[in-house]
Formats: sequence, C-alpha cells, structure tokens
Amino acid sequence: MITNPISFVKNTRTTFSLSQEKSITEVYVQFADEEPAWIPMDTLEAMMKTLLTIKSEIMTEQQEKFKDRIEVEQKNINSNVTIATEEDWEDFWSNSEECHSPK
Repeated sequence: MITNPISFVKNTRTTFSLSQEKSITEVYVQFADEEPAWIPMDTLEAMMKTLLTIKSEIMTEQQEKFKDRIEVEQKNINSNVTIATEEDWEDFWSNSEECHSPK
C-alpha cells in the first residue's frame, strides 16, 4: 500500500532565505508521535524518493530470492521424476498381464 506523502503534512508556509536569497516552501510534518517540525518541501520530497527507492530495491531482492527458490524447487521436482522408456512399459504390461490373466 502506498502512503500519500501529503498525509504527513500538517501545514505549509513560504519563507525567504537570506543566505540563499530565495523563497523556500516549508512543510510542517509529523510522521508518528514525535513533535511536528518545519522542513523544506525539497527535503520531504527527497525523503520520499529515497524511501521508495529502498522499498523498490527490497522488493526486487525478495523477488530474486523467490525466483531462485522456485528454480531450486523445480530442480528438486525434476530430479525426482523418472521418465519411463518403451522397454519399461513393455515390462510393466507383460507383468501386468501375468497378474491379471485368468487361470
């Protein structure tokens, strides 16, 4: 389930940074039970992108592990399967007729 990043935002404001000589949009955020804080909107966006990247990497890793596990299971199944030859079937049917033939 994807969490809406805006759900953490309680308020917004625009401030002017004298050191950067530009306006900055700040968001008042609270993620859990901590004290809310003002952070730049760019910081929130970077946090969310980083979290999504990490989540994607974890999911890819899990998918690879699952794929590897399926391949191992398939090899185990295939190694336990014996394919009957024509000679095996002839032996089977000849033995079967002996067992079921009337006396």
